[in-house]
Amino acid sequence: MRASPSLRASLHSLHDELDSWQAVADRLGFKSKATPWRVANQGWLPKDPASLQKLGLPALVGVQFVPGSTIESGALIGEGSRSCECGVEFISNHPRRRRCFYCSPIRRSVKHE
Repeated sequence: MRASPSLRASLHSLHDELDSWQAVADRLGFKSKATPWRVANQGWLPKDPASLQKLGLPALVGVQFVPGSTIESGALIGEGSRSCECGVEFISNHPRRRRCFYCSPIRRSVKHE
């Protein structure tokens, strides 16, 4: 995911107010000025839940597949969701995955002894 335009704009306005990215980092509780700079200028979002919380964002959570479940009509789905040929909406774990986990389950590698 990418940082929202409103988050980026608020970081830029905070930078205009404080005159340095290090001051922005100090205000938000980051050790490095690179994190707020990357969020504001490149749209990057950190994966660390503590860093997301410092930016006022909810932590990202893992998603588990439940056979037979469907996503309700009108539900908000993050970018990257796809529709399988069977009609199930799913979020891919790889860019080349074209079918849902029900139609094409993840294969476990076999260790050869």
